[in-house]
Amino acid sequence: MKPWHLIPLLLAAAGMAPASPAPASNPITVAVDWTQSRQTIDGFGASGAFQRAAYLMALPEPARGEILDALFSRETGAGLSIVRNIIGDGSPLPDGVPTIEPAPGQWNWTGDEAQIWLMREAAKRGVARFVSTAWSAPAWMKDNHSVIGGSLAPDHGQDFADYLAAYVRGYETRFGLVIYAISFANEPSNSASYSSSLWTGPQIRDFVKTHLAPTFARDGLAARIIIGEDETWSEDLAADALADPAAARAVNIVAAHGYLGGIRAFPRAAVAKKTIWQSEVSHNHANDPTIADGLAWARTVHACLTEADASAFLYWWFVSRRDNGGALVILNPADPARYLLNKRLFTLGNYARFVRPGYVRLDCDANPAPGLFTSAYKEPGAGRFVFIAINAGDAPLPLRLSARGFRIAALTPYVTDDARNLRREADSSPDSFVLSPRSVATFVGKAAD
Repeated sequence: MKPWHLIPLLLAAAGMAPASPAPASNPITVAVDWTQSRQTIDGFGASGAFQRAAYLMALPEPARGEILDALFSRETGAGLSIVRNIIGDGSPLPDGVPTIEPAPGQWNWTGDEAQIWLMREAAKRGVARFVSTAWSAPAWMKDNHSVIGGSLAPDHGQDFADYLAAYVRGYETRFGLVIYAISFANEPSNSASYSSSLWTGPQIRDFVKTHLAPTFARDGLAARIIIGEDETWSEDLAADALADPAAARAVNIVAAHGYLGGIRAFPRAAVAKKTIWQSEVSHNHANDPTIADGLAWARTVHACLTEADASAFLYWWFVSRRDNGGALVILNPADPARYLLNKRLFTLGNYARFVRPGYVRLDCDANPAPGLFTSAYKEPGAGRFVFIAINAGDAPLPLRLSARGFRIAALTPYVTDDARNLRREADSSPDSFVLSPRSVATFVGKAAD
């Protein structure tokens, strides 16, 4: 499904927007205020769901290791910091994952080796946040006795809560993997031809309040609870839970997918002081590995962070064999050595590699000039500072930073453009530096004492 809100961004990045203004004779000043904090960042990532982790695991070396490093390494790659999994439901389709409870009280802990392998490989490269989503409950809990379509049967609410608790507990005790957060309903308004389950807002509220939160409390589980995950960028499915004090207390994250609807703020989640995630997005048209696509996705990440105050941005798949925009890396089954690292991997890396979990977004003009998009972040306590600038135009842009409440001695830039992928360049003065045309640049520094 196409993310229609991206169409203007894709057109602009492809050069179909109005011509860029001529370079300014004086630098554009961007003010960054160290004392004005916005949201805390949870991270950036993608998913190995529907056996895409198995595709990667099956690759020979050195291609497999090279791709893992490109995805997760903070030295040579994009530095992604979140892995999103599918909770197996026993789907009979070729890309299905077995359920851990195929029948009441009957447990099976095999069949998910590829996602477990991917999480472990990511952990070796510094990833500590693993999130898991249920597309469906097992068939025996559903009102249509199938993982495809239908809904959770009303008399199986506690069974499903126990199942999710067992999953969290089992992945830690059996595999040494701590699940950071759980979502029990992927795209709850979408009855798809693959694993899916319909939920209403009141059903989400009641399941959290009556079953899931008490079960996690009973078992002493610290996994955060995610609700929403509609395919449309909307918080509507979370509204009933957020309006109910008992349910709202249990909810940690309100998530949505960016496939439909323009990126905008979630006022109900903000009032309830809930973290906001963009937890899945991609596009289905022909793959575009170029900087035009990379710039479009960088602008989408920027919008999620600065307009929606999102704390996480997750693309859809890490890897895929499909020649479309569904993955960050395209695999070639006929020749594993000829994989394709798309520019969107590296422009996402301009955020992920440097804006780490726990960093805080700072007050900064998000669009200080036509075609220029900027944001800034700090690591509380350590004084590390990150400034990210997207120059979507065709001309160089001279910039200077106006630092309020702190001082910067120097900035180290990492640039992605048509010819470079997160390439480190010579240090710049915050008083005068130039953005290359059609580029994303991350500037890393430290607040001076």
